[in-house]
Amino acid sequence: MDPFIIWAFILFTVALVLFFVELLVPSGGMVGVLAGAALVTGLICMFQFNTTSGLLALIASLIALPFLVGLAIKLWPNTPIARLLALETRQQRHMSPEESKQSEMTEIKKLMGATGLAITDLRPVGTCMINGRRTECLADGGMIQTGSQVRVVAANGMQIKVRINETDI
Repeated sequence: MDPFIIWAFILFTVALVLFFVELLVPSGGMVGVLAGAALVTGLICMFQFNTTSGLLALIASLIALPFLVGLAIKLWPNTPIARLLALETRQQRHMSPEESKQSEMTEIKKLMGATGLAITDLRPVGTCMINGRRTECLADGGMIQTGSQVRVVAANGMQIKVRINETDI
């Protein structure tokens, strides 16, 4: 057997393995670049062996690449690095989107009447620490300074309205 064809198949295999490693390793695309380089080098080896073989390998690569990218897009959300980037809790991973939304709505409604601290100025939107959790809030009735004690007065939808806590004034 010709060494060019052996190297071509080795490089195609390496390119395929590196393509799937790219899904699992946060490399900033470097592993993907190496996979592309291995694919191109494999194609060059196929052209060195025979022009017809090179063209067939090129056509097969061009046909297979969109399917591989589609498969990668489908598989990526289930990888450990994607779950880490999505910041989902374990409970949310096992919920349907509707159940997850209901769970969030229930959590927000539990905040009614809770007190907290304004971490940033609310002009009218800012961040508050309520029940030990950073939450984006809307000031009800004017601006609220950083460090002010606040109380949740409304929680409808995904919006939490707060006022300065009158008991601390």
